[in-house]
Amino acid sequence: MNIIVANIFALLLCLNYAKTDDNLIITVRTKNGLINGRTDTFDGKHYNQFLGIPYAEPPTGDLRFKKPVPIKPWSEHLEVSQWPAPCYQSYSKNFRNTNFSEDCLYLNVWAPVDTNAEVVDRDQPKAVMVWIHGGALIVGSTVENYYSGHVLATKGDVVVVTIGYRNCT
Repeated sequence: MNIIVANIFALLLCLNYAKTDDNLIITVRTKNGLINGRTDTFDGKHYNQFLGIPYAEPPTGDLRFKKPVPIKPWSEHLEVSQWPAPCYQSYSKNFRNTNFSEDCLYLNVWAPVDTNAEVVDRDQPKAVMVWIHGGALIVGSTVENYYSGHVLATKGDVVVVTIGYRNCT
């Protein structure tokens, strides 16, 4: 768990991005490589959204039933603009039309945007809220619209992180 938390905070410390004018793509340099997210608007305020940032190697094959292994760095831009698949679970009837996957160890991040700034000011850090979904470790995922952090990012001026993790079932 310490490795996961360290990776989350390493990502958040690196919210150093390139601003684009006419499109909604935002690029962030993380310690593992570049990621492309999206900029969007809610209630007149802009926010950056990064969906499906891997924090561990896919827990498949020899890694199944093992502790998460930190993700290896990547060399190409990683597109993180789509909701990742949730982990398999026994209560799948609660998730209609959902594609489950063993490859499900991802973060989703929403960050407020200061539209007057060209670059993120590292001397003005934002509060970070990490949301771990409920479900008694039996059911649940962060791949639900009601877990989207865009409202808190824009209204509360905080960075919101949700974590996809394997349930006990």
